[in-house]
Amino acid sequence: MTVLVLCLLGGFQARLPSSRPLTIRSKRAQALLACLAVAPGNILTRDKVAGILWSYSDDGHARNSLRQSLTMLRHDLVAVEPFPIIAEGDRLVLDRAAVDVDVWSFERLAASNDFEQLRKGADLYRGDFLDGIHLSDPAFEEWSAAERDRLRRLASDVFERLAARQIGGDAITAAQRLLALDTLREASHRVAMQAYAAQGEVDLALRQYKTCREILRRELGVEPDAETQDLYRRVRDTRSAQIDTKHSAPFVSIASRELLTDPAQKPAVALLPFVNMSTDPHLASFGDGLAEDIITELSRFHSLFIIARSSSFQYRDRAIDVNLMGQALKAQYILEGSVRTIGRSIRITVQLIDAATGNHLWAERYDRDIQDMAQVQDKLTAAIVAGVAAQIRAAATEQARRKRTESLAAYELLHLGLEYLNRAGSDDIVPARLLFQQAIEIDPNYAQAHAHLADTFGESHWIDVYRAGSAEAGLDRALESAVKAVALDDSDAVCHCVLGANYLCAKSFDLARLELDRAIELNPNDPDLLVQRGALENFTGQPQAALDLFDRAERLNLRPPNWYRHHRGLALYGLGQYAEASAAFERMIVRPTYVVRYLAASYAQSGRPAEARATAAAALNMEPGFNLRRYAVVEPYRSGADLDHMMAGMRNAGLPA
Repeated sequence: MTVLVLCLLGGFQARLPSSRPLTIRSKRAQALLACLAVAPGNILTRDKVAGILWSYSDDGHARNSLRQSLTMLRHDLVAVEPFPIIAEGDRLVLDRAAVDVDVWSFERLAASNDFEQLRKGADLYRGDFLDGIHLSDPAFEEWSAAERDRLRRLASDVFERLAARQIGGDAITAAQRLLALDTLREASHRVAMQAYAAQGEVDLALRQYKTCREILRRELGVEPDAETQDLYRRVRDTRSAQIDTKHSAPFVSIASRELLTDPAQKPAVALLPFVNMSTDPHLASFGDGLAEDIITELSRFHSLFIIARSSSFQYRDRAIDVNLMGQALKAQYILEGSVRTIGRSIRITVQLIDAATGNHLWAERYDRDIQDMAQVQDKLTAAIVAGVAAQIRAAATEQARRKRTESLAAYELLHLGLEYLNRAGSDDIVPARLLFQQAIEIDPNYAQAHAHLADTFGESHWIDVYRAGSAEAGLDRALESAVKAVALDDSDAVCHCVLGANYLCAKSFDLARLELDRAIELNPNDPDLLVQRGALENFTGQPQAALDLFDRAERLNLRPPNWYRHHRGLALYGLGQYAEASAAFERMIVRPTYVVRYLAASYAQSGRPAEARATAAAALNMEPGFNLRRYAVVEPYRSGADLDHMMAGMRNAGLPA
């Protein structure tokens, strides 16, 4: 006997016990097997099956379609002996002796009270029932949604019991998986609050309450119930007790945790008052207001240390050597500028200077109509701030490159790691991870180092996703590191952004939106955050909104890193602009395997079949284990139609089913 193995949690996969995959060509044939697998006693009448899979057809056509599906299954399952579907008159029976279904194992393990059995059940729940499998039949969609909800409730019970019986990071991981199943389930938020509080992460527990409250208000128009509010008060009181207890270990609030990272490690920037080069006294006030706005917005970048206005503005109208000024202010960089009128225009000039050498690292000029200044000041501030932050990052990376590795500070290690990460190549992930880990060894409380470490685990998830057993672990580690980053500094936009990006990978779309919106609220001038927010729009069916965000980001960052282009390409593909999508992917200097697949799909959809086939072959050479069945399970599209759109291009390019 050769048993058929069916994996229905997280998608659909059929294979032999040897792990050899079996291709079942028809989605309705796949659905037929799934219907029998979860039916009571694994028995259904032919009329019942026809009513689920062909509800739009009359009885004759439906029964004929069922016969055709059974014939196709006999052909596709020729390696399975005996054929696992038994016909008993008008009934179809799935032979339990000839089939092994993950849903059966999960239901058995979930019914146990044994801890190890529950943990095995949690591992087996890789995702929603038949995730990514959609038919153009409302009866099937209604049936599959009901089964999906039933199994999701069972999974919620498993994760809730595991969270209650575990401690530390394991309890938090179980709580996160519980939340990912249904962000509207208030009890799941309470489990997460309790897991965080038990680990000593009181601020993170309080933040979970706020997340719960925001979701309930936005989606349902209600407040958290009395039980949740009572838990919030108890956790809040615990935090107050920690602060008030003189003899307890020192408690550091999230708002002040940025001080745990030595400011001396960060590049310090001093902004001088803008020089008024005209005779108009109102222009001096405008220059001071612009300078103050720039100081405020630069301070949103937690990778920088901004010298206070009261210190830097004392050098107004004083001719002092920039090197001496840098020493006096303890600033590595001086930002200076001027304002003047030219006819009916106003010209703002900005220069970034290395205080140690006096070298000009960056200069930019902005000409604006003098009548529009009140309207354009915010945009002008954003453009200047983004340019300054990008140039300082580049200068810090170049400076770190010239140092011996053993003498690098945590901040410098972080920037060397980011240089690898921004290239977005498969071979760049491990070097980046090692540098972030070294930064954490020097400063365990360096929130951004933990955040970018999570980035590397997230990238590994996509690299390893077609290698059995490794991808889920990568995503779990990414979420763990990202959660820790936010716990260390809840006011750091980068940390929220990375957590949101990893929630997107986990298909927790509501949590992803909350984190990414929070990131942009904290720092609307960081173009990287806008691109990540656009990525969420891409995968939730809003490619035009994504493209608008990418345009905003590239107005702020005139030299966009490699990884921006792949998100732009996805948005253009979603809009059906296949030639433009191909061009965006082609402009990438380094292309990870998943981008090569997107490029193959774009070529196929734009009528370039030879290039599509060659590119698909190159992608398979890079990732021999790829198949569209697995892709449908892991790719985080919210809409089945959007997923089918991308898969159609890949299928036409010749990528395997």
